[in-house]
Amino acid sequence: MVNARRLLAFTFIAALLPAGCGEGAVPQGSYGTVIGTVSDASSGRAIAGAKVTVDGVLVVTTAADGTYRVPTVPVDSATTWTTVTVEAGGYVTKSDKVKVVQSQEVRLDFRLSRM
Repeated sequence: MVNARRLLAFTFIAALLPAGCGEGAVPQGSYGTVIGTVSDASSGRAIAGAKVTVDGVLVVTTAADGTYRVPTVPVDSATTWTTVTVEAGGYVTKSDKVKVVQSQEVRLDFRLSRM
């Protein structure tokens, strides 16, 4: 009975707290998507297995056709500038900025040069 009361009290208190409270919190549903293709600068061939990092936190790997998709990029206002970095073995690492828009896809393609 005591455990049930504690659980009920905890649930009640948790329900009163605003979701995502805290400095820098992103309102629920405030996300955009970054998509693109990573290819070799000289041949134009797709680079599979390249590591794509968004703002140093979100990491995905390119598919066999060189495409990538990062669906949950936080947007703290209507639009947010985001840094995307691409790394692949034997290639020079490249970074660029893209403006991410809430609930929309934005494209950022990369053409990597060999080392």
